[in-house]
Amino acid sequence: MHEGALREVMAELGIDVIALNGSGWLVCQCPFAPLGFHKNSIDHEPSFFVKPNSAGVSGFNCFTCKQHGKVSALVSQLEHYSGESYGNLSTRVNLKELQNDFGTFGEVPEEDMPPEVLAEGLYSGVYQLAWESERAMEYLAGRGVDKMAAMEMGLLYDDDGYRVLFPVRNYQGGLWGFSGRSVIPDKERRNAKVKDYAGLKKSWVVLGEHLVAKSDTECKAAGLPRKPLLIVEGLFAYAHMVALGVREHANPIAPLGSRITTYQRDRIVGMNRPTYYLFDDDLAGDVGLYGKQNKDTGEHEGGGALDMTKEHVPTLLCYYPNRFAEGEGDPDSLTLDDVVWMLREGNEFQS
Repeated sequence: MHEGALREVMAELGIDVIALNGSGWLVCQCPFAPLGFHKNSIDHEPSFFVKPNSAGVSGFNCFTCKQHGKVSALVSQLEHYSGESYGNLSTRVNLKELQNDFGTFGEVPEEDMPPEVLAEGLYSGVYQLAWESERAMEYLAGRGVDKMAAMEMGLLYDDDGYRVLFPVRNYQGGLWGFSGRSVIPDKERRNAKVKDYAGLKKSWVVLGEHLVAKSDTECKAAGLPRKPLLIVEGLFAYAHMVALGVREHANPIAPLGSRITTYQRDRIVGMNRPTYYLFDDDLAGDVGLYGKQNKDTGEHEGGGALDMTKEHVPTLLCYYPNRFAEGEGDPDSLTLDDVVWMLREGNEFQS
């Protein structure tokens, strides 16, 4: 959908377009923020981006609450969560997209093509080692990540983009790309908090697989059983688990969002071990775990991460310690003792 038509759709949804950035994305305030998907229901700075695509399907992505997809899906999701009706807008959006996309029928969309392992040498030395950057380490220390944990994860630093970079690798250690988190304070930042590098296909991958492989090798050498998976949502929930020393007890991995895709499900199931979920205790986390929420009953409709894996591997849900009030649990606030308790006692098996 071309930019003009896309701006008209945003206007019908009541979404103000603030700017067109240098990458050709429309920058907006996130419409999911007032619906409880952002802390305090506020998008503190524009984090919602919509991509015009005059040759095919347009998409949206919020770098804060991780809502993303086709623009037609944006319409239906806003109707679902807000209770508003936009008439036949979703149908009209689909028709506009089809008119632009006649030439691609029979072709496999780029997003449906599996990722390719990158040539490691192309990126060697391009980015600074995070533990050699004073600014990166100052930021990481503020997030509870020390030098040893940074080295363990292989963190890098993009000095031009002011981002700590997490290399995303497959089980064999092959590089798929990088996901970067800005070190600029939210109030000062003028661009996205999280940015992906080197064509990273986030929906296909999980962060931390290569450390699972390392753990498996160590367990085999010691004659010990393989450790379970502990699935958290994003970059720094994962980093916090590594920094705490959770890898002594389980393998932290992250789908880089509050939902898992079928591709990610296949990667998780393929590791064939007990799988614990430790998502944020908020609406986005609940939707990710249990599926969409019925706007009338408030009940979740199923199809979330728990349903996606429980038929394939032992699937367990972690509960936060009692000191956390309902809706206030956050992996970043947990201690190692908390996590060990959650793995041993504070969980429920999903059958």
